[in-house]
Amino acid sequence: MSNDWLRLWHDMPNDPKWRTIARVSGKPIPAVMAVYLHMLVCGSNARERGRTHGWCDEDVATALDLSTDDVIAIRDAMQGRVLESDYLKGWDKRQPKREDGGAERAKAWRDKKKDDEERKRTQVNAEKRPDTDTEEDTEKKDPVVDAARVTTIFGWLEKYFNSPSPLFTAPVAAWLSWGADFELDIKSVAERWRKANPKKVIRSLEWLDDDVAASIRKRTKPMPEQETTPKGDSYGNRDQKSKPNSVDKRLAALYRAGTGPGGEQPVEPEPGSGALLLQSAG
Repeated sequence: MSNDWLRLWHDMPNDPKWRTIARVSGKPIPAVMAVYLHMLVCGSNARERGRTHGWCDEDVATALDLSTDDVIAIRDAMQGRVLESDYLKGWDKRQPKREDGGAERAKAWRDKKKDDEERKRTQVNAEKRPDTDTEEDTEKKDPVVDAARVTTIFGWLEKYFNSPSPLFTAPVAAWLSWGADFELDIKSVAERWRKANPKKVIRSLEWLDDDVAASIRKRTKPMPEQETTPKGDSYGNRDQKSKPNSVDKRLAALYRAGTGPGGEQPVEPEPGSGALLLQSAG
């Protein structure tokens, strides 16, 4: 069964075996590497991958502008070094049957593209939204989430968590629509989660939804109303009339008699003060 792709590895161009094969075969290193590249393609297209069942020295020689004897000499020198009979050594290690994480990367790319398109539509709709909303409409409609702010916060979270799993911006947009603040809610929740789970891999930002919501509720919860004593009551508010006590009643009786307890002459109190003043007769 054919495969459209095969892998090269970083050390292949400088592998010292090419120099050895070139010396044994008497052919130049570029010719050795070109023949080996054809072998990789042949092995990738074989029914049993890694086998060179369909190999033809003459066809390869024609393709590389070499003589058939040159190709045969190179192939013979490869035996025991990069070939075991008709099997390419190291094939299973360097050419897995399926790409590691290929499906996940493709899905992540499609999701990211879809997310980008959705963000663009959101931004266009926000720009077209009329600015003539009434006060009642403003209270009822959901807040407009700034796409650039979502991208900035998402970039910080993606770098902070460094998750091998693809993360998406939708939870960040939702948090901001709830009224989340980056420093007070999002960043602090992320740091607490990482501290509580130092070795755990976060697979989705939605894992933080409940903690972010709790942080917002705690931060925006109104203070309970408390009954406060009007200013000045401790010392007698001049604007409020205090209830007469037994002393006030006794002084009022002296005032009506025309004298104070020590012979003082009563003085007319200030209106609304609720107090009686006495002035010495001397």
